[in-house]
Amino acid sequence: MYAKLFSRITESSLMEEDVATRFVFMALLAIADPQGYVIGTDVALARRMNMPFQDFNAAIKRLMAPDPESNSKEEDGRRIVRSDCERGYYLVNYLKYRNTRDEGARRDYQRAYREKYRAEGRDKARPVNNGQHGQPQSTQAEAEAEAEAEAEAEAEA
Repeated sequence: MYAKLFSRITESSLMEEDVATRFVFMALLAIADPQGYVIGTDVALARRMNMPFQDFNAAIKRLMAPDPESNSKEEDGRRIVRSDCERGYYLVNYLKYRNTRDEGARRDYQRAYREKYRAEGRDKARPVNNGQHGQPQSTQAEAEAEAEAEAEAEAEA
């Protein structure tokens, strides 16, 4: 599995934390399940991250503490909370960021949707969108037609 890591994390209050705390948070992102849960005992997680238990424990306490500088007001700015189902933790904004589509993913989705729509033949029942949305002939075309008519009238006179 993977987690999206947005560049704006470097502008967040997380960057004010010590390196060990930032490392633990990034590692938790990397090992979280698709819903944002990281299951395991603290000893097992510290071992998995290959770091001393005391450093892991201190980082966890920092990540669970309220952060008044956080951009997210969920859970008072806490980045993680204890899991409500098993031993481990829940990453508070994991689903929010996982579900945020970047521009490329949005374009890919739209392209696939249009291909499917066309393949089903549903686009043949309606005219192509020409940007006029059922409005009368454009103002520019009307102005050109009037100018031609005036030019012809002057030429005849």
